[in-house]
Amino acid sequence: MGRRGYANTELGQVHYQESGVGEPLVLLHMTASSSVMFTRCIPLLARRFRVIALDTPGFGLSDAPAEQPEIGDYARSLAAALEDLGVDRASVVGFHTGGTIALELATRFPRHVSRLVLAAILAPKTSDERAAWRELLLRPWEPDGKGEFLDHVLWWLGNYVPKHDGVAYLAELIGTLQAGPSYWWGPRAVIEYDTFARLGELELPILFLTPCADNLAQDTHRAHAACPGSSYVEIPGNDAASWEFPDEFCQAVVDFVGAE
Repeated sequence: MGRRGYANTELGQVHYQESGVGEPLVLLHMTASSSVMFTRCIPLLARRFRVIALDTPGFGLSDAPAEQPEIGDYARSLAAALEDLGVDRASVVGFHTGGTIALELATRFPRHVSRLVLAAILAPKTSDERAAWRELLLRPWEPDGKGEFLDHVLWWLGNYVPKHDGVAYLAELIGTLQAGPSYWWGPRAVIEYDTFARLGELELPILFLTPCADNLAQDTHRAHAACPGSSYVEIPGNDAASWEFPDEFCQAVVDFVGAE
């Protein structure tokens, strides 16, 4: 039986879903989703681990920050959430934005992270690459009385949610609306983050997990190349792999996290 609750942090209360017992396994979601993206993965992973899926501040049911956070702010908040939950050390899985936060968590708070899974991580190298991502992802919107802002929300969902899967689509629609007009704070913090500088500081087992059709597959592969000794696994699907291919996603995590 799954459990839900809130952990206290300096950025407000952080909502989490928890299931299972054993070694802690933390799941960090993409933008503009929430822990809901792991709905089909949590029960599979809970057979082996104490799974804790966190909502990043400003997403899902977590409190929203008062101003634009940096990746360091997100990581510090989630480290505080783990401490509040009595989790001293855990394996951490991060997808997209969650991957960047997980990377910062592992470098800034290394005592908390035993193994790291970076699933489809954004890793721009040049100013031109950052500019291209800003143009694509940073599209602020404001709610209006006619619902015209929903055009943007549906555009965002159309980039990754499987349209044939009504359960996933509804869950992600609600999650995106929960993020609200400040959803872009997440991707903005990721785009401005120096991923490769942080990768060079890692001293722990790392798995780069890539859905083969994900739009960050290329970035993930070159991040793996920048980490000698890291592991690399491709699975089917795109940004929605945790919905469409939960068995493959979870098996890759279990094989890596459970390895001696």
